[in-house]
Amino acid sequence: MNKIYNLLPETPGVYLMRDYSGEILYIGKARNLKKRVSSYFTKSVSDPRITALISSIKTVDYIIAKSERDALLLENKLIKKLQPKYNIMWRDDKSYPYIKLTAKEEFPYLTLTRQKKNDGSKYFGPFHNVSNVRKLLRRLRFMFHIRPCTKTKFKSKCFYFDLGQCPGPCIGKIKSSEYKKNIEKLELFLEGKYDLLKKILEKEMKEQSEKLNFEEAKNLRDIIFSIDKIFEKISFHEIKETDLDRRLNLSRTLSQLKEILNLPKVPVTIEAFDVSNISGKEAVGSMVSFFQGKPDKKNYRRYKIKNVNFIDDYAMIKEIIQRRYKKLLEEHKKLPDLIIIDGGKGHLSSAKNVLDEIGIKNQPIISIAKKEEEIFTFEKDEPIKLPPSSPVLQLIQQIRDEAHRFAISYHRYRRKLGLTITAILLFCFNIHSKNIDHNIYDDIIVYHSYKNSIDPYLVKAIIKVESDFNPRLVSRKKAKGLMQLVDEVIKMEGIDDPFDPHQNIGAGTRHLSNLFYIFKNDLDKVLSAYNAGISSVKKHNGIPPYKETQEFVNCVKRYYKFYKKNQCILKKKIYSFTDSKGRMYFFNR
Repeated sequence: MNKIYNLLPETPGVYLMRDYSGEILYIGKARNLKKRVSSYFTKSVSDPRITALISSIKTVDYIIAKSERDALLLENKLIKKLQPKYNIMWRDDKSYPYIKLTAKEEFPYLTLTRQKKNDGSKYFGPFHNVSNVRKLLRRLRFMFHIRPCTKTKFKSKCFYFDLGQCPGPCIGKIKSSEYKKNIEKLELFLEGKYDLLKKILEKEMKEQSEKLNFEEAKNLRDIIFSIDKIFEKISFHEIKETDLDRRLNLSRTLSQLKEILNLPKVPVTIEAFDVSNISGKEAVGSMVSFFQGKPDKKNYRRYKIKNVNFIDDYAMIKEIIQRRYKKLLEEHKKLPDLIIIDGGKGHLSSAKNVLDEIGIKNQPIISIAKKEEEIFTFEKDEPIKLPPSSPVLQLIQQIRDEAHRFAISYHRYRRKLGLTITAILLFCFNIHSKNIDHNIYDDIIVYHSYKNSIDPYLVKAIIKVESDFNPRLVSRKKAKGLMQLVDEVIKMEGIDDPFDPHQNIGAGTRHLSNLFYIFKNDLDKVLSAYNAGISSVKKHNGIPPYKETQEFVNCVKRYYKFYKKNQCILKKKIYSFTDSKGRMYFFNR
């Protein structure tokens, strides 16, 4: 975490702590943002309220202020406007839940309460979310082996012990002294004394390992990992005050989306699907992921349709939905809060059916049809129609359109790749392009080849494979002209117009001459370096394991052999050409 803290500025400002859904939990001010924010996580926290807050934090945003006074004014303004739960709760905490650790029993227990009493028990909190507190209680009982029942007298074992959720003090399975040690560790955790707790756990883990008690050592290691994860999940972002309204509007829109679709929770993670094809050919699918209403591009996925060879969007949707969520189930990963399908009721039914088939029930899923922008769900018989100005509709449209864009871009890539492979095959089997004079640049090729001691048939073969004699060609990697010169070569050779055949072939042959010198006339290495770069060839000491480079080398050599065997450059007594500046060149061999 120290590396992350180093990114925080040492300036006055305001910090906003958010939970997983993006909701603002707490707003505070600081004279020094780095010192103040890091103090929550790097020191032992004696205030149990801070411990409760830290357990819920996912993101810390901060706004830099000009002075401490400006930070104070901004903090007050934002608290009044946003009413963060912990700011309000700590001002009046009587109605919020606490975690209670009893003190009178020989085997104390944890429970949830809304009332603090002067009964000797220890209270931790308050917390703002009852559901989260209940989950935390279950986790703490499991981690520290605390009994889940609230019995004051023990008669016999209960079903918690049979389920493996209780250490069994009621039947003498754990001694009072051992249980007390568990309570002490629990208190350290709830008090936020993580560093001290980790040292104790690490010492015990080492002792258990030396005693060959590997199962107990593993349990201690798991607790240490759980403590570390409290901090691993937190990220820090600088924002501007003007950005805050946009973020708040997005949070409100997600909350409205939950209400309109009657979802079980706010859809923090949303995944959307679309397919793209032309008459069933080069069919592909896309999945885009949105987190807190914003694109999460690292989790985008694209799919080449494997099992559908005809026009059937429903079948294609079924295939990509099955592949996506079957994999998530196998990897035990979390499902999204909402799935959006680009299409109508039929597309939605296809997706829902395949989810049922792989055992995913009650998964929130909708579809949106482009024509009328109607939203289909399984909750209502009629589609939902929202006004064009609705932020909820606009968000759904944005996500749907992004899935469509991603599918289209992949489809175009697949088509272009198919055309490229077809072109390479045509080159290699000597099928020439129509309406192109393959001898038009012979005189320029001969001039520069002999000037740089290169076989002109080799230069012509490279031009054929690289550009098919198109002087205006620009590749997707921005290589230019007849010999497809990259910017590095253009700059190194000092030419000002890479689309001028005279300059392009001149620079290309000089570059080839240099490669022959570097690789000591090894043709395979020279051609590989021309395509993939000098460093790649040196790294692999030969043709690199790249399909494109391997195909390039083979095709150039095939054309080289063909041109040389058939004398495809006409022999002349006098060769001549005119460059782009009108200068005429006359020469012989």
